[in-house]
Amino acid sequence: MNFSENNYPIVCFGEILWDVLPTGAVPGGAPMNVAYHLKKLGINPALITRVGLDDEGKKLIQLIERN
Repeated sequence: MNFSENNYPIVCFGEILWDVLPTGAVPGGAPMNVAYHLKKLGINPALITRVGLDDEGKKLIQLIERN
């Protein structure tokens, strides 16, 4: 990816994680939620975070790439 071709007017920085609820695990973390809703509003945010290389981390990366 060539970042010089992208425009990120907003940067969201912080954790993304799995919220483990009685009904099952759901992706969460305030920075990811903010970035997700900004994207839905037509704003292209950057998200800076760290994700584990285990299966659960890979699932989070796939989720972000899809959305």
